[in-house]
Amino acid sequence: MIKNKCFSTLCLLWIGVFLLTGCGAQPPAASGESDPAATTTAFTASSENTDSTAETQASLSAESTSESATAVGTTADNAKTTTAPGTTTAQNTVSTTLPPAPPPTTEAQLPIGERQNAQYKYEVYPDYVDITEYIGSDAAVNIPSKIDGLPVTALGSHAFTEKDIVEVTIPSSVRAIGSQTFAGCKKLTTVHLPGTPLSLSLKSFASTPWAAALTEEFAVRGNILMKYNGTAQNVTIPNGVKGIAAGFMAGKAADTVTVPDSVTLLSDFAFSSSKIRKVVLPKALTSIPDYAFEGAAVEEVRLPSGLKFIGTQAFAACEKLKKLDIPDSVTWLGLSPFRQSGIEFLRIPDKASGWENAYFESGITTFHLPNHATVIPETAFSWCVNLKKVTVPSRVQSILTYAFANCSKLETVVLEAGVKTIAESAFTDCTSLKDVTIPATVNTIAETAFANCPKSLRIHGKTGSAAEQYAKKQGFTFVSE
Repeated sequence: MIKNKCFSTLCLLWIGVFLLTGCGAQPPAASGESDPAATTTAFTASSENTDSTAETQASLSAESTSESATAVGTTADNAKTTTAPGTTTAQNTVSTTLPPAPPPTTEAQLPIGERQNAQYKYEVYPDYVDITEYIGSDAAVNIPSKIDGLPVTALGSHAFTEKDIVEVTIPSSVRAIGSQTFAGCKKLTTVHLPGTPLSLSLKSFASTPWAAALTEEFAVRGNILMKYNGTAQNVTIPNGVKGIAAGFMAGKAADTVTVPDSVTLLSDFAFSSSKIRKVVLPKALTSIPDYAFEGAAVEEVRLPSGLKFIGTQAFAACEKLKKLDIPDSVTWLGLSPFRQSGIEFLRIPDKASGWENAYFESGITTFHLPNHATVIPETAFSWCVNLKKVTVPSRVQSILTYAFANCSKLETVVLEAGVKTIAESAFTDCTSLKDVTIPATVNTIAETAFANCPKSLRIHGKTGSAAEQYAKKQGFTFVSE
């Protein structure tokens, strides 16, 4: 499962800031240190003291070329060591703690306010209402489809927990039910689901008589497969099912699960931590939700050709998943969808937004940058511990802060002619780095660009270039080419 969650969460936050602002914010200085941004030295062909990284703020352009960035590597362990702030190397003294921050990749609406009526407490949003608590006393509850003229779209995680209700009717306006919404309702025997797909979990009804009665092989309620009770190694979900609940195969192992074409919605965490080797998804499915396969033992997932969205950490910690073919139809990626997975090669479709964080902390050994990419974004390849060689194509102009930080097995970096700037801490803590080729087009190299890299690092470049000046200043070996 996911390791070093606290540190990695900070990295995810930093990715979120980049995606929402479109630029590179400076990381905060460690306690007792001066701000690295205030002391960064830029190395240019004409001066050692010009202003640094003006071009690192460059945003993506719309140009399209056929070049790709590739990397070749070997599998390595995922052990991570963060250098303590202020650790001294032969080159300089810096903090290599990655900066804080996530906002998510898409801005969620904020509630206008909290209100209540005789039956419910609820949060009001510009376009909808979410119920947060049932405060009524009815034994049979008919949840309204609208409150204050706005559709009710979600039932909060503890909205009905341990209430003395016997029966509940859920309207078709509801699209999501929280993980513990009806948990502990000891008298709840009847649940009327709307028949339309919605995201929910078996745990939403934990410790209820209704959940205890889900005993048939395929326990389908309201067109949603709530639970599978069979023992087959090859499971084919019945046609007609429209949605899959999270945890529907909790604790069960299978070789293959085939999801029918009638299914149009998977719940968040649908296959999370499952022990299924292969999953075949339906043609009509357009979205892989957040955490859908997180921590699963899956080795193969067939994605539909019309897929459009892959949610936040959808395949996180799928350590046995070595390959995933992402269709060109995908247009949006959530935060770090392949984090700590075993996927060795990732090709992100050119039109997919959110690609900037797709590679973060993944197991890739090779990758392809979208053809329109003109920067390597902040933290884009941080903690990609299996990378051994990286070639940055000529269309890329800037390598931003922490872009390849903590790639502990990275040995060789080749920047093609066209790259112009290398930002602070871009390759910090690449502790196996041996050779870096920097073209004459690079005119700005931040002082901490290669902080805490081996003293034996060789920098290859043109005589009189910024690369030569930087190498001499930092005590690295310069090789003229």
